[in-house]
Amino acid sequence: MNRVILLLLVVLGGLVIVGRILPRAGTPEAVEKNVVSSAIDTASSLGRDQRLLPPPAAVPQPGGSGGSALARLGVRRRIAQARGSVYLDSAVVLDSILRRWVRPGRVPLRVTVIPNPSSGGAGVTAGYRAQLRKALDHWEAVDLGLRFVEVEGSESDIQVGWIDRFGTDQSGMTVLESGPDGAIRQAQITLALHSMTGDPLPSYAQLAIALHEVGHAIGLPHSADSSDVMFPTTHATELTRRDRATALLLYRLPPGSVEQ
Repeated sequence: MNRVILLLLVVLGGLVIVGRILPRAGTPEAVEKNVVSSAIDTASSLGRDQRLLPPPAAVPQPGGSGGSALARLGVRRRIAQARGSVYLDSAVVLDSILRRWVRPGRVPLRVTVIPNPSSGGAGVTAGYRAQLRKALDHWEAVDLGLRFVEVEGSESDIQVGWIDRFGTDQSGMTVLESGPDGAIRQAQITLALHSMTGDPLPSYAQLAIALHEVGHAIGLPHSADSSDVMFPTTHATELTRRDRATALLLYRLPPGSVEQ
């Protein structure tokens, strides 16, 4: 009898352990979070990029470019053929996942502007919001099938807020939430009001940072060309041909995994 009781206890203990390790049935689909950032130093008109989190582990893709090995190969070939005129290959090198918005019927992306910074007590002036609007207009003009509409409240696709400063030469940060299919679900942009020394950011710096962070918010990776808006240490206030070509290619390809 004692042996039977002992055996039952061992079996029950094993079930408890398995229950802690295995995911529960019916749990929501995982959402990946990717943090990308840019910075601008007002003294040199340049910035320094800081990636705050490592890229997530590759997740098997149920659709998109991850649907089959042949489809993934086709996407990689298109990216390779365009190398030099676009910088989308850096996304493949990073974690082999293309992320972008999927908006059927040109449904606009809802942008919520949070009027007050989370620290510092300084107000967000009309000038800061005007530079953000310029950045949104620049990317909208690329004709990716994306439109940006400002809305009130928390029910939005892209949230933009300001803080007084980051404490380093970093002046902007973007957090993306995407599903395992590569479709972006939400983006959170944080912009600084002042440089790390406390100086207000000039209007050209505000625009350069906003352009870069909105680029991340629509799924663009970094460029290795210092003239591009998506160069990690950006000072560009106009989209280059490569910025536009990269965005256009991204939005012509299916999102998802492109790993071999």
